[in-house]
Amino acid sequence: MALQMNYYHKPLDMTFMNAYWRINPTRGLVGGKDEMNYVLEVYKDAKTAHTLGSQSFEKIIKTFKPDMNSIKNFIEQAYNHAKTTSPFNASVDV
Repeated sequence: MALQMNYYHKPLDMTFMNAYWRINPTRGLVGGKDEMNYVLEVYKDAKTAHTLGSQSFEKIIKTFKPDMNSIKNFIEQAYNHAKTTSPFNASVDV
């Protein structure tokens, strides 16, 4: 699972259409039952995001309280939380 939405990269003064946002697969979800932090990273596309050694354009850290009774795992809960926050309100699942 990941999110897709446009991304404006200031240093290049360029907008990447349908950029790929994903939770860092190694250290992107940390916390416990009272609070979890997740790190969303943005890449120009899915291929770049899944290429070993690729650097993200930016990282954004968000925090949510996980629902311990949900059938959804913490990663899915984190993505769903992200879609309720700015700037990810306009993002779509990919």
